[in-house]
Amino acid sequence: RRCRCIFGKAQTQVHRKVIMPEVRIVNLSVYPLPEYQTQHSAGMDVRANISETISLKSLERTLVPTGLYVAIPNGYEIQIRPRSGLAAKQGITVLNSPGTIDADYRGEVKVILVNLSSERVDIHPGDRIAQMVLAKTEVIQWHKVPKRRLLIIFILWCMSICAYAFSYKTGFQCLFFLSFTATIT
Repeated sequence: RRCRCIFGKAQTQVHRKVIMPEVRIVNLSVYPLPEYQTQHSAGMDVRANISETISLKSLERTLVPTGLYVAIPNGYEIQIRPRSGLAAKQGITVLNSPGTIDADYRGEVKVILVNLSSERVDIHPGDRIAQMVLAKTEVIQWHKVPKRRLLIIFILWCMSICAYAFSYKTGFQCLFFLSFTATIT
């Protein structure tokens, strides 16, 4: 298929069959489900499910309910991120950004908002307060390093810092850097 890009030149679009994970959701708010605002949006806007306006003083934080309950599939998380317009225009951001909702969490999705502006800001019922992004997660396996090896790495790191700080000769810097990286692998 042909389409026109923003610069007016024609380009070919490759349409692939994308498998989207299914996320079960219960919406106890009076607002519609979160949805993507544009075709290529990464996040969906989340609304404040409050009955009265919340006033945030400068540097004040609050926990804002959304009325949403989600069942995220294993291997995924939902990240709660700030809305750039809200942050730029009013100084409101998500405090623990990005906030993580784990796959095993079944409570209400709530957003910790903070007012970083010098003025008081009001959050009204139904305001779009954050973005929700579904992201894949990986499970890690630790590789324990013996303490003796860690001590050697630390000593070599200190030596490389000293060589960098007190020497203008790149030969010494490279020697210490190479010895440092060799002990890590």
